[in-house]
Amino acid sequence: MKRLKIGHPSNRMLVLILTLIIALNVAVLWFYGDRLNTLWQQNGNGSLYNNGSGYQNQPVSTDIKFYIQTAMKSLYNSQPATDAAQQRLYLPEAKIYLPLTAYSRTLVYRYQPAGDGIPETLTVTSSANTNALPSTFDDVPCLQRHATVLINSEDKTFADGSFVSDIKLADGRNLSLYDHDSSACGSAIWSQGAPAKVVSLLKQAQSY
Repeated sequence: MKRLKIGHPSNRMLVLILTLIIALNVAVLWFYGDRLNTLWQQNGNGSLYNNGSGYQNQPVSTDIKFYIQTAMKSLYNSQPATDAAQQRLYLPEAKIYLPLTAYSRTLVYRYQPAGDGIPETLTVTSSANTNALPSTFDDVPCLQRHATVLINSEDKTFADGSFVSDIKLADGRNLSLYDHDSSACGSAIWSQGAPAKVVSLLKQAQSY
């Protein structure tokens, strides 16, 4: 009885077999990984893939989202006072008022009195920024956009952002307006928090 002889596979054949096995594994991982990513995003999270931007674009955990939001709210710890009869929005520490509109009602601010070489300063943003929850760390600069007002200051080193214009008040004081923006935040999602909207209101400031 003759024995059936099976030839030893060539090196080329072994390489081909290994390649096919690796390709099959990659296909399976991609198939299930893509569906896990879809389910993850459908639950309000960012992509599981970093899209080439590294750690910054990774999803933010729920705890971190609220820590960031709390930190933002603590920065802007004052709300303007409204006068519906005269249609005015008052920032009393700075003794100025703005027109009362649906958007100006959303403003929140931080006031820094002059002292120790630091000029009197207002930092103003919209509650659209302080109330937002980031999905990834890439969203954080979009929450940090604001307008800065230096009051009667010749020293521009304390300005935060790009200079916009000077406003002369009736009482003789000068307001220097700056906006701090991010080009990555131009989508409709972030439009309500745009510092340009805040600046347009500050340009209408009046003293009292």
